[in-house]
Order: sequence, then C-alpha cells, then structure tokens
Amino acid sequence: MDLKVRKTGQEEDIVSIDLAGRMDYHFVLGIEKEIHEVIDNSHYKIILNMAGLEYISSSGLSLLLTILKEVQKNNGELKLVKMQAGVMKILEVAELCDLFDIFDDENAAIESFNSKKGRMKMKLQLALDIGSEKEVLHLAEETSEYIDCIECGTPLIKNLGMQIVTKMRHKFPDKLIFADLKIMDVGEYEAGCGFDAGANIVSVCAGADDSTIIGTCKAAKKYQKKALVDLIGVKDKVARVKEIEPLGADIICVHVGIDEQMQGKDPLEIFKAVSNITNLPLEVAGGINLERLTQLLPFSPEFVVVGGAITHASNPREIAKMLKEKMEGKLP
Repeated sequence: MDLKVRKTGQEEDIVSIDLAGRMDYHFVLGIEKEIHEVIDNSHYKIILNMAGLEYISSSGLSLLLTILKEVQKNNGELKLVKMQAGVMKILEVAELCDLFDIFDDENAAIESFNSKKGRMKMKLQLALDIGSEKEVLHLAEETSEYIDCIECGTPLIKNLGMQIVTKMRHKFPDKLIFADLKIMDVGEYEAGCGFDAGANIVSVCAGADDSTIIGTCKAAKKYQKKALVDLIGVKDKVARVKEIEPLGADIICVHVGIDEQMQGKDPLEIFKAVSNITNLPLEVAGGINLERLTQLLPFSPEFVVVGGAITHASNPREIAKMLKEKMEGKLP
C-alpha cells in the first residue's frame, strides 16, 4: 500500500493523489481517513493517479464512488488518470466507467478542470414509455449510437413488467439503463427490484415520504447504483429540493409532466430555479426537443431526457443524431 498527496495546477488548487499497490479492503482502511481529510480541507478538485495501482476490489470501488459523491456535492470534480488495463476492466465490468472522467495523461486532466469540456458530461436519455417489447427494443437499437441512457418509462414497465428492464440490460450492456419506477412506498425493496432487474438508476417520487426516499437511496448505495428523485407533481419544487439534498439522493430530476405542460408550466424556467440552489447532478425532462435543448445547454444538466421528439419522429435515428451533435457542440 502506498499513497502520495501533492498539489498541482497553476494555482495549486488541485490535489493529486498517487495510488500504488492493490486497492483492497485493507488498503482502503489505510487511506480512507487521509483522503477524507483532503476533502474536509475544502479540496474539491481531485485527481487520482492510478499508474501504480495493480488491482481494485469492491471496497476500492465503493471508496471511489464515495469520493465522487462528496466532491460533486461541493461542485467539485474527480478525475482518474493513468489507469492500468486490469483496473479499467474491473470498472467496466462493474459498469462504472461512465460515472468518471478518465484520462491517460495527468496534464490533460488538470487542463480539463473548470473548462466546459471538463465539467459533467451531458448524457442523452431516450424515454421509452409506450409500445410493444419488439417496438421499444427496435427504437433503442435504431438510436443506440447516439443514446447514453435508455429509460424504461413508468407506463412501459406497468405494461410489460420489470422484465423489459432486464431485456434492455442484456441487449445493451454498454448503456446506462434507467428504470423509471416512480417509487412512492417501500423504497428500499422496490429499488432493489429495479437494480436486480439490471437498472443502473431507479427513480423515487419527491412527493413520497422522506423515509421512502432514504430507503431508495440506501438500496442504491448497497448496489453501488444511483437513486434519482423525480420532482414531478411537486408544487414547490425549489423548496422540496432543499429538503431532499440531505437524504442521500444521487440525481434530481426536474420533471414537468405532460399534464403540467398542458397547463403552461415551463420545464426550462423551473430547471433554472432548481440549478441555482443545488449542487446535485440534475436531469431535465418534459417536452425536450432541439429548440429546448439549445436553451438548456448553458446550464449543463447531466441527463437530458427526450421522449416524443425521438420516438414520434419519422426518422428517430436522425433526430437522436442531431440532438447528440448539438450536445457535443457539433451543431450551431
């Protein structure tokens, strides 16, 4: 076990931690306190240099997720650099690569801090709410080149059952799979069902009791997955976000449902208000199309959810391509 902490960057505001050896349970016990001291001293820009790290266990992966969550809570960033092939493979098998910014070179990681590209990567999420199993699997396949996350929507799961989540996981092993369960009770149990089915992310309603949200977050931590709290139907979304933050949520979804949209409620305006009062990663959903996406880009949500604009299009693949290229700055 070996650990070296040093300050880098032009203003020495970045902490680089060199790791070497085997990051197993005993390794984690030896370094956990020191790493938490770094974070507690208000260092939220962290590079983990893993050039000398030969192996990482589940305990090591859990520590990486804890560090990531802590720095993101404080609007910080975590970069992983010089990862050996064996360690990278373990992250791939655990389906964690998409959660981290990974670099081959430490200088590139340093330059990425506070740059637009270095911030949280926006992900395009395809919402599949209606259709037969054959239809939704075809839509996901047709657009998969441009989609980061496949959402099995609430109506879809109610219609086809949790097995559609499992089938998406088997068919698209390299994609994030989101089970939009909108949990309202027995959060830990229902979230566990979603994770067992193959979901990377499950949703719980912000209108649920705090204990239900806590239970959902507990299950996410146990499975090393993500709990998303959906603000759909909440009247005072800003006030509820302030209450949710301490409960352990990984992602907040600023969701204006179809019925709310029909009443003239604007997802963009609500998203702006919520983004000003939380450091949690945000997802935005509700009537998103190319025009709406353009307005959202300056606020860098982690997930942009698009349903009908893709699924009802005559050429879903082409629309998904345009949306993705817009997110990546390839379209004006």
